[in-house]
Amino acid sequence: SGQKPFIRVESRKSCREEARSWKMEDGSWKMEVGRWKSEDACFWLESTLNTKPINISTYQPVNPSTHQPVKPSTYKPINSSTMSTIHITETVRDALQGIPGFVPTEMKTAYTQSLLKVGFDCIDIGSFVSPKAVPQMADTGQVIQNLDFNHSKSNRMVLVVNEKGAEKAAEIPQINRISFPYSVSPTFLQRNMKLDTARAFEIVRNIATSSYAKRLDFTVYLSMGLGNPYGDDWSLELLTNSITELYKSGIRKMPLSDILGEASPDMIFMVYSKIIPMFPDVQFGLHLHTKPSESFAKMEAAYTAGVTNFETVLNGLGGCPFAADELVGNLSTQDLIAFCDMNEIPLTLDRTALEKSVEIAAGFLH
Repeated sequence: SGQKPFIRVESRKSCREEARSWKMEDGSWKMEVGRWKSEDACFWLESTLNTKPINISTYQPVNPSTHQPVKPSTYKPINSSTMSTIHITETVRDALQGIPGFVPTEMKTAYTQSLLKVGFDCIDIGSFVSPKAVPQMADTGQVIQNLDFNHSKSNRMVLVVNEKGAEKAAEIPQINRISFPYSVSPTFLQRNMKLDTARAFEIVRNIATSSYAKRLDFTVYLSMGLGNPYGDDWSLELLTNSITELYKSGIRKMPLSDILGEASPDMIFMVYSKIIPMFPDVQFGLHLHTKPSESFAKMEAAYTAGVTNFETVLNGLGGCPFAADELVGNLSTQDLIAFCDMNEIPLTLDRTALEKSVEIAAGFLH
């Protein structure tokens, strides 16, 4: 009809990114909502078609039909004959740590419990860090004690930033994986943990020794592994030097993190296509923060380069509170699922249980 809906945004703080809509064949409107940072924001769609206002406070996945494949000159498109199974780590920690108001322990427990029923490869439950630094994670231990892990095959992970946190995590029998947020950026190491590179490597070695002795998996993130926005030196050689040092300590799980969402699909493809053949026994996952409009091209680049481990958050919530003044949301779980469905990549997830988790996650915005 040529009539366009319009968006009205009200907030006491600045909002960011985009919101776009399209009309479906049945006459209904679908909406893709970008990320935002706001303590008290209301988002809704009002149409000139005499329909009731549509509440869009919950994130809607990207419409796969709007995705344009990256140009073949950059890399080969996905070949269905070489499809690999995708493993998903659903990160509760990254979903919640940037929310300004404290989420009640009972709500965190209910949300995490619902995720344990979905069938994710791993659930990143929380972190053992200073409650002054990340007050949202102060009740991680209580949340874990409240959970029922029976009938769930998902691995359970917590993040730590020092040996003390690792010792605390190792004392909890329900936890079988520990993670540490190393960074190839000295600036980010200081912003995130007030560490220099030498001390960070020392902590990794100490945690690796104690974790493996207790039969715990140990994951080390390579933050800024896809480029450095802080002005520090960055090169593929510097990245591989860090990987080599971690490899010597026995680390075999190293997700690369782009927590500011600035890595291009070309950069993502280039980095992974180099490091995966160099270290074939290492699991190089992807922890991606991104605009929803850019997520499909970035997932395609990573998957085509050989990445099969992705970290996601339902509704694209969250972000690192130490990376920048404004949070950049995580890769949406729904977007990754849509990407897999579009490319006929099989996933063994309970979609009904997933919908329940999505409903709970929507409550974090209110």
